[in-house]
Amino acid sequence: MASDLLAIIKQKKQLIATTQAELDEAMQELQAEIGRPVTIPKAPPVPRRRSARVAKKLDGRRRRRPESSVAWSEAVLVEEPRHELHIDEMLKRIEQKFHKRVKKTTLVGNLARKVKAGDTFERTAPNTFGLLAFRREKQLKFGA
Repeated sequence: MASDLLAIIKQKKQLIATTQAELDEAMQELQAEIGRPVTIPKAPPVPRRRSARVAKKLDGRRRRRPESSVAWSEAVLVEEPRHELHIDEMLKRIEQKFHKRVKKTTLVGNLARKVKAGDTFERTAPNTFGLLAFRREKQLKFGA
């Protein structure tokens, strides 16, 4: 298998050398015909793949990793009773349900970012967060 790959590489290098020689010859003919040096613009750079850390946006929202404090807090809020929770209560429930410790500042920062973007969460009081879906449910239920 390795020898097959080496043979393919050798053939490709020969093809490149032949093509480069043909290109050089054509360039010389063109320069002789127009009487001045010819420059070929370089090909545009190949676009690089985006980093895996760059989140793809789906419907204007960033995708959420299933193993994140934001996903855990969303799962905790969806449980009964369905209402907003203070950050300390949310941290307790995350630890009970997922057996993961989350720093308070990390969770508050992540949720605040989502609130500011208008994505999934709302801040109903200082250090108290709820799901935007709860507000919509209340509006539909009570017509307010």
